[in-house]
Amino acid sequence: MDRNEMLKRMTESGVVGVIRTPTTDMALKAVEAVMAGGMNVVEIAFTVPDAVAVLRHVAKSVGKDVILGAGTITDAEKAKAAVGAGARFIVAPNTDPDTITTAVALGAVAIPGALTPTEVVNAVHAGADAVKIFPISVFGPSYLKALHGPLPDVLLMPTGGIEPENLYDYLAAGAAMVGVGGTLVEPRLLAAGDYEGMADRARVFVDAVRDARARLAKRGR
Repeated sequence: MDRNEMLKRMTESGVVGVIRTPTTDMALKAVEAVMAGGMNVVEIAFTVPDAVAVLRHVAKSVGKDVILGAGTITDAEKAKAAVGAGARFIVAPNTDPDTITTAVALGAVAIPGALTPTEVVNAVHAGADAVKIFPISVFGPSYLKALHGPLPDVLLMPTGGIEPENLYDYLAAGAAMVGVGGTLVEPRLLAAGDYEGMADRARVFVDAVRDARARLAKRGR
């Protein structure tokens, strides 16, 4: 699957499940949970202990059913390690041209982070396939809409504080997809070891994307 097809599948899914846990074991269980809940685009944050081993394990077990990526990839060396372990997309909270170039050269989708219009355009000029807008929780859907207006051709992935209840607002504001982490892999669920609850949470997000897009289709958007 080439980068264009991967990106197409990611935007069709509409939601990227971000796995950020304090232990390797929790990360593996969280991945299984969100997959059981129907999410087929999953990002393993490099803040997870031994994230490369987690990526490698998940990549071997999920095959082509899930598009697996790595997050918090802030330099080219991390990008190489992540892609080598099976990541097919790379996400970062910042824009580092070398990281983008490395990811693209290795056949991975590059999604660096940005916030302002200048940062978004710089990310695109550096070769980004899409741009993570972070932290969107500080500004909300109205900011994303204002950003999307002059940059309609840029695929925007707002991340931070997105809930099923406000997901529609972000898609309506121009999001191509959204990233969900702490509102999916919730600390209370991790603390309780409630991975079934995490799977249920994933189902709620998947349903929210489907319902939001149905509403937008009726609006003719």
